[in-house]
Amino acid sequence: MSKQKNGGTATAPIEAMWKAWDGRKTLPNHDYDGHPLLSEWSSYLVQLPYYMVHPFNSDADFQSLFNSHYQADKDYFSSSRNYAGERGRFGLGAGPTQKWCAGKGYKADQIKDKPDAQDCRVYSPYSIAGYMPTDPTEIKKTLLELLEDGESVSTFSLTDDGEDYHILMRRSLLNPDDWTGDEMVTLVDFSSEILGLSTIWLPEDFFQTYTNHFNQSNLFM
Repeated sequence: MSKQKNGGTATAPIEAMWKAWDGRKTLPNHDYDGHPLLSEWSSYLVQLPYYMVHPFNSDADFQSLFNSHYQADKDYFSSSRNYAGERGRFGLGAGPTQKWCAGKGYKADQIKDKPDAQDCRVYSPYSIAGYMPTDPTEIKKTLLELLEDGESVSTFSLTDDGEDYHILMRRSLLNPDDWTGDEMVTLVDFSSEILGLSTIWLPEDFFQTYTNHFNQSNLFM
């Protein structure tokens, strides 16, 4: 193992980084309405680690914070400021937005009760789907309500087969009938919908098993 000038090993910075990350589960330094949070940023902060990182999805403390982020998300949209939350109109995410209300064409949302935090008042159904493992019965019901209402349903035609496909996309509470934020799909954001829905059919421990690369390496041989 190579040595650094300060006498440490080449892996020392990585080990320090890992300890800092892993230690966050016992030191959440944000809060919304009594729900402890790892960050005020939106759902991807806990959803991407859940589907990709074994030490996150198999740890009770991180799982509790995953659920806490979901509860805070619902409460945020149900607050008197946002007057939403019913029939699935919640979900803080990231993705395309409209410049007239956000000043930019892409934005990551935050859990903040400030005028500039949710200027377009956007909700992201794919963020709701990404929370599926923590509350599958209620979230499935919520997604079906969104599909029934149709407000956040976007239609895409694939030229190869000529069929129309329908997915749940971001919408603005300010201007739901004239929302152009679904002109493109950012897959890193939309992946939450695909991954969350996959848990309906996959074994309950699928992501815990198949992200455990070091102890389950024989699964990939």
